Amino acid sequence: MSIFVHCAFSVSLMRTGSARGRLHRSGGPAVGRLVTSEVIADDQELVRVGFTMILERAGLSVVGQAADGVEAVEVALATEPDVVLMDVRMPRLDGIEATRRLLVRRPAVRVLMLTTFDLDDYVYSAARRVPAVSC
Repeated sequence: MSIFVHCAFSVSLMRTGSARGRLHRSGGPAVGRLVTSEVIADDQELVRVGFTMILERAGLSVVGQAADGVEAVEVALATEPDVVLMDVRMPRLDGIEATRRLLVRRPAVRVLMLTTFDLDDYVYSAARRVPAVSC
């Protein structure tokens, strides 16, 4: 699986508090840690469920899921997540165009592009269509 990170976002930002996020104060393993909110966009339900389980076990908050690019933009605009995990190839609207549309309306969101394709040239050339955003 290739991962293209649209905008640099590291775990160290979550630890230092310099990323937008919320301090988790309720009980459980994430007490006192900064928690980011995520939307997961992938056309395969099993992938969405799997990422949700992994992220929530790590103390992160999955605030929405989307099965295609159109839904990804709608869910991300409605929930205002810190990070969107976006599959490159999805029905109705691909992840690259969904990311472009999302960033026009909400430039502060961080998008991690995910793909299982070994076609790095496709991912890099497609990523050039996404507007640059300062982090």
